[in-house]
Amino acid sequence: MTFTELQKILEKKFGAIRLADIAKELDVTPQVVSNWKARNQVPYKYLKALRAKIEDIDKSSKVLYGNQDGVTNSDSKILSDDSFSEIQSIIKNISYFLKSFLKYKNVILSITFFCSLASFIFFRFYADPVYISISKILPISGGGDNGNGNALMAVAKNFGVGGGAQASGLSSALMFPEIIKSRRLSRNLIEYEFITEKHGKKLPLINILLGSKNDSAKWSEDQIKYATFKAQKMITVSQIKNSPLLVLSVSAFEKQLSADISDAIIEILSKIANKFKLSQIKEKKAYISNRMIQVESDLVGIEENLKVFRERNRKIIKSPTLLLEQERLIRDVQVQTQMYITLKTQYEMAQIELVERQNML
Repeated sequence: MTFTELQKILEKKFGAIRLADIAKELDVTPQVVSNWKARNQVPYKYLKALRAKIEDIDKSSKVLYGNQDGVTNSDSKILSDDSFSEIQSIIKNISYFLKSFLKYKNVILSITFFCSLASFIFFRFYADPVYISISKILPISGGGDNGNGNALMAVAKNFGVGGGAQASGLSSALMFPEIIKSRRLSRNLIEYEFITEKHGKKLPLINILLGSKNDSAKWSEDQIKYATFKAQKMITVSQIKNSPLLVLSVSAFEKQLSADISDAIIEILSKIANKFKLSQIKEKKAYISNRMIQVESDLVGIEENLKVFRERNRKIIKSPTLLLEQERLIRDVQVQTQMYITLKTQYEMAQIELVERQNML
């Protein structure tokens, strides 16, 4: 047998990998094992001793030997007693299960039948049906201007969400899911009135959720919180991957009610967004207007200084100092003029946007 084959057998049976471990198993010195490795040949007497040792440890495994020059390891394996016992145990358990099933099959089938029948009756006659209305919302980009982005962030901040989030305009739709699922929007929603077949008249959503037909009822704070919580549970919103579209799902016990609530949510969201957009535009106009007054005043003052300078210094061609001073005054006038033109342009754009009042979704 070659040393490589011996090494594989010892590694498999005894976990001996190093030469010192092999020498210990065969009761020889490491130098002897090193010589075997160099010649790649193992004397037969040590193979005979190894065979006896393996047979003593594992009688269920057999190592087949070849001619007198060496012994080869067979690839065939015999199931150990433990494996056979495990198979017998599995077969016994399966047999016991089948016998028990056949013995109590009538009871098992009866229980299964009655559970299925009870479930069918409950869901058919007693459980309230759930209808889901699905809407898709597309936030409208305002041309990429910062005003719309700030308006959206202001909405989110007012609702207590997205403290550090940055929205790159309305087309990102990063904030709307949080706003739709917020308690404030749900609290506004429960004040909306809806017509249902169950109640037969127009009632606020809080009455429908709490099961009261008295539309003039006074609700406690705990009842309002509970109704708000139930309204939030009816709403699910998600964003389509790689798309600005939002998917709004509303569940209710009547199909028309679910559709009406979905429309009401979109209406509330649109009002809130437009309200904050309008507020941002007004703040922007007020700031630009004040800034224009200040810049115009500075511009008039600088122009007056330039006029006085020219009146006092009519012959400045031969004076570099006076020429430099004049250039500085002219530059200040140009800068202030450009600032005033820019502010005037922004003011007119804000005025146009305020008149248009474009919806944000």
